[in-house]
Amino acid sequence: MEKPKLINCRSISLSGKGILIFLVIVIVSFSEVHAQNPVTPVLDSISITSSNNPIISWFPNNINTAGYVIVRGEFINGNYFSNRIDTLYGIQNSNYTDYSVSACTESRWYNIHAFADGNIPDSPWTDIIKTIYLEDPFFDICNNSISLQWTKYDNMLNELGGYQILASENGGPFSVVGNTSASQNYFTQGNLSPNVTYTYKIRAVNEDGTRSSTSCERSIATRTYDKPAFSDILFATVENDEHIKLVWEADDAPISKFQIQRSETGLNFTFLAEIEDLNAYNPATSFTDTSANFYSTSYYYRIDIYDSCGKKHLESDNIARTILLTGEKTSGSEITIQWNPYEGWANGIEKFEVYQEVDGVPFPSTGPLVDLPPSETTYTNDVSGLGGGEGNFTYYVKAYENGGNAEVSLSNKITIQLETSISIPNAIIPGGQPPDNEFKPLVDFIEQGFYTLTIYNKWGEQLFESKVVADGWDGTYKGEYVPGGTYVYLIKFRDARGQDQEKRGTVTVVR
Repeated sequence: MEKPKLINCRSISLSGKGILIFLVIVIVSFSEVHAQNPVTPVLDSISITSSNNPIISWFPNNINTAGYVIVRGEFINGNYFSNRIDTLYGIQNSNYTDYSVSACTESRWYNIHAFADGNIPDSPWTDIIKTIYLEDPFFDICNNSISLQWTKYDNMLNELGGYQILASENGGPFSVVGNTSASQNYFTQGNLSPNVTYTYKIRAVNEDGTRSSTSCERSIATRTYDKPAFSDILFATVENDEHIKLVWEADDAPISKFQIQRSETGLNFTFLAEIEDLNAYNPATSFTDTSANFYSTSYYYRIDIYDSCGKKHLESDNIARTILLTGEKTSGSEITIQWNPYEGWANGIEKFEVYQEVDGVPFPSTGPLVDLPPSETTYTNDVSGLGGGEGNFTYYVKAYENGGNAEVSLSNKITIQLETSISIPNAIIPGGQPPDNEFKPLVDFIEQGFYTLTIYNKWGEQLFESKVVADGWDGTYKGEYVPGGTYVYLIKFRDARGQDQEKRGTVTVVR
């Protein structure tokens, strides 16, 4: 019978010892693991629910975690305070919704830590994570744009890539209307539709687009503002022969300012003046142009109208042109004047009136010298019957608007001075028939108050003197007719140019 083989007892002993050592190592290792502090949770993101409550998400720990503590931060008087708001039990918890606050009133700040059972210390706190607070949108009615601003998103996992701006019109679906970089927390959308309610929210995304956080929603309605629809220049006139006055009207929409544009040709208008309106609903509508040389040129005027936002909205419906009057002596005692027609009235001109002044006095004393149809812009005036004065003939023209609106425009004044002339008879017949019965020079256009007529006999004795142009010598001296013969006259006067003059000669008395 074969003997059984002997087993190596040393080997069995050593193998058992190894198993024991292995079990000890496992137990020690398990104890060390069990005693290890919980690790800091890794935050995923913070966003906002449909009810505007903040919701925090994180990755659950995998060991030694009994739960998580949620802390909400508050800034009070510039200081940061941490308030423990809740505790979640269970390692697998991965999000928390804060139903006690709204994320639409301010940015909400949170952080968390993990805790273990027993006396094992808590994990360190996570970094602070906060909601995106979208401020109330600002609608710029003048630029037709909406501006947005929001708080920056901090501590985005895998780095913040930027922001998406999402918008909805009148409750419709949201779409991305813009993007900004991670450093830019503001955005402006322009070219908006009028009378539309725009709703916005901001979405922060990380660099690879795997995580995002969205703000609450904000809404604002667009609108338009009243804009001036018309402006009409009523008239441009030379006022008091001192300046040009411009008067216009505009509708009752708010107006911020008027700009007066002027041209001498009707082209290439240049800026003349600006009237900033102090009352947008009752704007000033007149301007006095003191820089115009209205004696030498006719001016065109245009009004540029700026709306309540300070933008040029329109130009006046019409361009007004002033009347320039010129004239000259054309022959003998005739004066011819001419002018350009007024421009700017939609219905044209009804008539022209020509006014005259003789030595500063209206002639005729009331009313115009003549009425002319709008087709006539030239007039010749015979002043031969007005020669007793200084020879200063002043004219101006007045245009009337056609259509019953009663607007008028006056031209500049011109003064034409005729030369002094004296016609002296060479003989008289005392007691005869007029005009041969007296010596009376016919004097035209001398300065009044500077005239003297003196008659002498051949011995130098003064027989007659008068300082009135209308008075002549009837051939008498001391109530008696003088003998026939030759007598000397001396006429002193100041001519139309203001020069003192004398004329000497003889007159024959026929008996």
